[in-house]
Amino acid sequence: MQAPLILAFGIAFVAAFAVSRVLFWLLKRWDGEINKVVLVHSLSFALLTLAGGIAMTLDGHVQWAIGILVFPPQFVWLVVDVIRGVGYVEAE
Repeated sequence: MQAPLILAFGIAFVAAFAVSRVLFWLLKRWDGEINKVVLVHSLSFALLTLAGGIAMTLDGHVQWAIGILVFPPQFVWLVVDVIRGVGYVEAE
């Protein structure tokens, strides 16, 4: 019973990383510092919740609860990016 949950969490972890990196790449010209990091991860969470909810649609009802599964990996990547300073403008 635990294997599907661990697999789903692993997929969400990789998807959160990939989507956030694509969004960072798309917004590379914006020097929004911490605002950029928070915006990228918020958009990534919203996109993954939407995509996951639609992908897990049962009987025509979108499963918005997939956001519960996506949130922890997205939060981990947010914390990692804040600590690493990804998206910050480097001082010269």
